[in-house]
Amino acid sequence: MTNYSLKPMIPPSLASQEAKAARQKQLEEVRKRRARIAKARQKKEQTSYHTNEDYQEYQEQLREEARL
Repeated sequence: MTNYSLKPMIPPSLASQEAKAARQKQLEEVRKRRARIAKARQKKEQTSYHTNEDYQEYQEQLREEARL
């Protein structure tokens, strides 16, 4: 009796393996690019926050409290 619910084991072709490797490489490049963009965005946000007047007032208040 044959079990038809089981699929026969077919090894992947060389072309599909190469396509998979190419996709993996492309995904890795995309991840690196997105990480680089996120890091630049975070740095820009941090510098804009440090130049913000509210942050400057907060730092001044902390300095005054430290003197007391």
